[in-house]
Amino acid sequence: LSVCVDLWRQIVTSWTAFVYKKPGELDIELGLAGKGGNLKAWLFGTEWTVAYDLPLQQWHTVCLTWSNRSRELQLIVNGTVGLRDHVHDSAPSNLAPNGTLTLGVSHSVIGGIMDIETGTNFIGEMTMFRMWRQELSPQQLVDLKCVSGNVVTWIQTLINNKL
Repeated sequence: LSVCVDLWRQIVTSWTAFVYKKPGELDIELGLAGKGGNLKAWLFGTEWTVAYDLPLQQWHTVCLTWSNRSRELQLIVNGTVGLRDHVHDSAPSNLAPNGTLTLGVSHSVIGGIMDIETGTNFIGEMTMFRMWRQELSPQQLVDLKCVSGNVVTWIQTLINNKL
């Protein structure tokens, strides 16, 4: 699995790039956020924090990759690996189906109603959110910078969610 998004932060504040949650759960299944000069990544309810600040008013490509085979999560910023860590063997192998994905905010779904969390909204510009079903290397992600994902494409995101 590989997920990438291009971000341009406007102000210093906590922010959320994207969050995917499985149905009926509060834990983040897959996500990316930032707080206080750190990047935060989530996979299968586990959170990783990396001391990496994205400078303001510059474009940054941030990607998460996951390999079920190697059980390895990577956080890649502008083509450079910022985190590589083993995911516990008891963690799931795939993302839960039929979850909810939000861009620029975190959320919860309670009783079938989506509740947007406040205080960590992304303020700036975001583009090219893409997801591929396979793990891509840092070089492949650089080479595919403007190529649509095969699970989620930016155009699909725009049309289906009317962003």
